[in-house]
Amino acid sequence: MNLKQLKCVRAIVENNYSVSQASKKLHICQPGVSAHIRNFEAYLGLNIFVRNGKRIIKLTDMGRQIYSRSCLALDQVEKIQELKGGEQWHHLDTRD
Repeated sequence: MNLKQLKCVRAIVENNYSVSQASKKLHICQPGVSAHIRNFEAYLGLNIFVRNGKRIIKLTDMGRQIYSRSCLALDQVEKIQELKGGEQWHHLDTRD
């Protein structure tokens, strides 16, 4: 499991289950997004999305939980990245 897979799940849901639109948002080719999802589902051993043929139409029950937790995890990663250049580190400085 990796952040790209979590980002792909979130982007697909947030773009009305369009892999094409998700790929544009993520700046990853469409086959790349599909591969991330396939690999993530294989790793988990379950389907995240309900499909009609190759088209993704909605989240599975477990997919809803994965989407929710993916969003939480990505939000935390973004907060950590904000620390990198922000004022948040100043209160940790023990030289004062």
